[in-house]
Amino acid sequence: MPITNFEIQSITTPGPIYEQGWDFFPTDLNATVRGNFIYCGYQEGTKNPVTEVNFIAYDNPQTGPIEGWEWSSEDLNKGARGKFIYMYWRRAAGHKPITSMTFLVTSASNPPSISGYIPVGCDLNEGAGGDYIWAYYSNSAQPRAAKTEVFNRD
Repeated sequence: MPITNFEIQSITTPGPIYEQGWDFFPTDLNATVRGNFIYCGYQEGTKNPVTEVNFIAYDNPQTGPIEGWEWSSEDLNKGARGKFIYMYWRRAAGHKPITSMTFLVTSASNPPSISGYIPVGCDLNEGAGGDYIWAYYSNSAQPRAAKTEVFNRD
C-alpha cells in the first residue's frame, strides 16, 4: 500500500515511541553518533500518495520547506553536531507512489545497492562522524517486509 505521509520523531531515549495511526522504520537515523534518537514514521493509504522523497544537508538550520515540497522541521542530526539535515516529500502527478523506505547504517561511503530500492539524498550522518546512513525508497516493496533492525547503538 502506498505511503501517504511522513513524520520524524526526535527523542532522547531509544524508540521509536508508539503514536496511534503511525508506523515507524526501526533504524535510528542518528546511529553511531551522539545526539537524539531519530526515527522516520509513515502512514499508508490509497489517497494522495507520496511520490518523491529527498534528504538535504545544509550548513544552517532551515525555517521552511522547499517550494512545492512538504517537510519535517526536525534536524536529523539533532544533538550530533554536523550538518543540518531535513527530510522532504511531495505528491506529484505522473510519478509512481512510494510503497516503502529503508535505511542502511554502513561504513560504505557510497550507498550500496539494495534490490528493489533506490538510494536517495545525502549521508544522514553528514558532518557528524560515525558510520554512513543511507536512505532508500521503493515503488514496489512493502514497508513491513523491510522492517529489520540494522543497527542497535546500545
